[in-house]
Amino acid sequence: MRSRTHTERRGGVLKGCWLACILSAGIFVCAIRADEAVKDDDPFKAHADQPQKATTRPLDPNAPFEVRLPIDGNEHVTFGAPGCPVIVAGNRAWDVRQGTIRSELDGKVDSNAVTALSDDGKYFAAGIKSANQEDTTVRVWSTETGAKVFDIPGTPKRFVDLILISRNKYVILGGRLTPDFQVWDLQEGKAVKPIDVKADRLEHGKAAFSPDGAMFLAVVQNKLTLFKTGTGKPVTVMSAPRHLAVDGAPAAAPAAAKPPRVRANHSTPAADNIRDSIDASMVITGLQTLSFSPDGKEIAAVSTHPTPRLIVWDNKGKLLFDEPLAVPWMALLESTLQWLPDKSGWLVNGYLIDRDLKRPVVVIQKQFARAARVCIWDNEHLVGAMSKDATQLESYQIPWKDIRKSVALMHNPDATLLGPSRPVSISAEFAGQVQDAQTGQLIADALEQRLKLDGIKVAPGSDTVFHLRLSEAVGDTLPIHERQSPFDFRGRDTGRTITERKGSLVIELTAKGESTPLWRETIAATSARSFREEINDASVRKSMIETLTRELHELTVPYFVPKDEKSLALPVVIQ
Repeated sequence: MRSRTHTERRGGVLKGCWLACILSAGIFVCAIRADEAVKDDDPFKAHADQPQKATTRPLDPNAPFEVRLPIDGNEHVTFGAPGCPVIVAGNRAWDVRQGTIRSELDGKVDSNAVTALSDDGKYFAAGIKSANQEDTTVRVWSTETGAKVFDIPGTPKRFVDLILISRNKYVILGGRLTPDFQVWDLQEGKAVKPIDVKADRLEHGKAAFSPDGAMFLAVVQNKLTLFKTGTGKPVTVMSAPRHLAVDGAPAAAPAAAKPPRVRANHSTPAADNIRDSIDASMVITGLQTLSFSPDGKEIAAVSTHPTPRLIVWDNKGKLLFDEPLAVPWMALLESTLQWLPDKSGWLVNGYLIDRDLKRPVVVIQKQFARAARVCIWDNEHLVGAMSKDATQLESYQIPWKDIRKSVALMHNPDATLLGPSRPVSISAEFAGQVQDAQTGQLIADALEQRLKLDGIKVAPGSDTVFHLRLSEAVGDTLPIHERQSPFDFRGRDTGRTITERKGSLVIELTAKGESTPLWRETIAATSARSFREEINDASVRKSMIETLTRELHELTVPYFVPKDEKSLALPVVIQ
């Protein structure tokens, strides 16, 4: 495992890319490439009105802590809450502190299964089938012995999209087509009274339980609603996201004044309110992950609509903030969210986000389109696969002292080469290609928009410069097929062919007086495989450029580079 900052000026440069694809209908280039008895009593109800202690235990940040656990790079890894003493990788339950295998589970755990681990690490639950299948049995194991505790039988036409273990006592199952949670008692191995929610989708990112189990969140009629677990009755609805309004009412607690809307001639206030309501619903529909804070007093969520954003409410439904999140859209699919125990930030699929800064301070680079296998251990440590080969789970001490020092320097222009206090300029060049000024401007504009997410201003003539060097090449000659309907995925062979286009964009950050680049990255893209417009050489090239600009917008770019090489550049990148 290597940890290095974006600067690493004397020892090489970072390399990597985010890939994207365009999927749409039209003409396209074809590249073949338990029927258990349910109890009448409700164990949740007895605790619904009683304050419960969070199950996450605080840890001594000064205690020596080092983890190295060998794993298979392809096996499923399940983490518990921060401080959970067990990690399950494949069918092995690891004791994190001891670095030893606590037990081997009786049976195989599918690498694509939906899983859950109790906060105390004693119980592990997993679907016997891979995700997205009906009639899925869920098995519960004891991690202390590896033995099966019991099976929750599958139900025809019912999916298991969400498995939760609440209060180390109950297994809770939810699915996309069913409006209730199944609840099973871990000690007795029997079903108890289900929780009727009438929610839209009880699945990952659309439902969560508080640490004490007394409350839960679910999306109902495109609104995120807080319920009392014991009664199943709604308590409050989370306020609409910032800059959006519902039914004409302004969003709660805006971080900034809502900008005036520029209306077309046919637009009306009523139409705007309807559009705002639809937009707010889409933000909730686009939730990828949500989680209660360790004390149960706040809720954090990540949505990908219209672009990645981090949203936080209190448990009364008040919006605390809703901010753009400089994280690739693809990195958030099937993502997880954990709070730091002191509530000072979150870990979102390998991006450690500082609450005050509201942007990533540590980024764990991972294989493309793969969930980051990493978790928060305590306020000072992460545990997970820190290298791209992902053959070992190891600990990482978060360099908070150095991060805080860099954050304090960010707004000092005399101490920075790159930061909110020092503008940059952008230079676009072409390598042996037709110098298309419009293309250069499109790419430069895309980078400028990306830098704005981190508060970096662009001003021509600045001493710190992002150099963009685009090179293009032809790719394979591909047949053109034409779809006869949206369901015709292969299409009719038109007898025509087209040559795909490939692009490579080198991005290099330099500063006056520095002999080597501060940072360097290369991204690559090919033309799309499907088109909504007529296919010709111009449209093929256009699609490749659009892919490059999209990748630029999702690129992990440094937002602070200090003049002092002993200080950290941000974000810190682990790879």
